[in-house]
Amino acid sequence: MKTYYIIIKVIPNSLVKDSISVGMVLSDDISFQIRFSENKVRIAKSLLGDNRKHLDFVIQQIEKTLLSVNNGHGNGIFKFENKINASYFNYLNRYSNNIVQYEQPNYIKEENTITTFNNLFRLFIDNDIKNDETLVKADLELKNRE
Repeated sequence: MKTYYIIIKVIPNSLVKDSISVGMVLSDDISFQIRFSENKVRIAKSLLGDNRKHLDFVIQQIEKTLLSVNNGHGNGIFKFENKINASYFNYLNRYSNNIVQYEQPNYIKEENTITTFNNLFRLFIDNDIKNDETLVKADLELKNRE
């Protein structure tokens, strides 16, 4: 299974293409891990002006969608492809023109584990990870991966 990560950015001013990397998703199309940096979200809110009230809602919806979009998926006789996969994130990368945007998936030669996720998060988003309670995981095959 190919593992990839996606950086989630906030665009405070789309005219000048400024962005702040506030979160990251790590996935292998079977399980998803997502986290947002509290520090970066706070900074982004300070730059968003009137749009800051929408950022918490958008972040909550992203987390909720990753956890719920595939609920009940693959139960029963038939097994269907996941609704959220690398192609979907490529689509979001091309057509997301709101205050939250997604980079295209970047593939890595690592397993989708908490250790891999934390290392990438520290490298690309925020070196300060307060605790694992801010990590949201959705494992679609109900496997324990670490």
